[in-house]
Amino acid sequence: MKNGLSLTSVNMKQEPFIQGDIWLTDLEPTKGAEMKKTRPCVVVSRTKINVYLDTLTVIPLTSGLKKARILRINVPKSAHNGLDHDSCLEIVQIRALSHQRCLKKLGRLEAPLFESIKEAFYEYFWKDLHREGIIGAWRAA
Repeated sequence: MKNGLSLTSVNMKQEPFIQGDIWLTDLEPTKGAEMKKTRPCVVVSRTKINVYLDTLTVIPLTSGLKKARILRINVPKSAHNGLDHDSCLEIVQIRALSHQRCLKKLGRLEAPLFESIKEAFYEYFWKDLHREGIIGAWRAA
């Protein structure tokens, strides 16, 4: 038990959503600049956690390759990932989804591309905290 939550007390789901899987998802309804429509998404939340929760964390893909930037990762189509066309992960569009929004498993993201997601997460979430010494202070407390 950690922070009052016992993962063993929660009912397990029948089919786990595995970190790195690519699922066709229904993102509607949306608001504002959120990515819309039914589209592939990469599961980024941990497999062990996905088994116990009714939601998972994903990053949507958009069609076509984009100019390379740290917060956009190009994903060429392949038999392994199951994509129909070259696509681009939009890191800033990360979101939590209900399992019910996942329509069909397409494939798995190639391991080197998942490493690129980790690097992009560092840039998006943590880089300034490291530079300002905030993360080091948290660890020392």
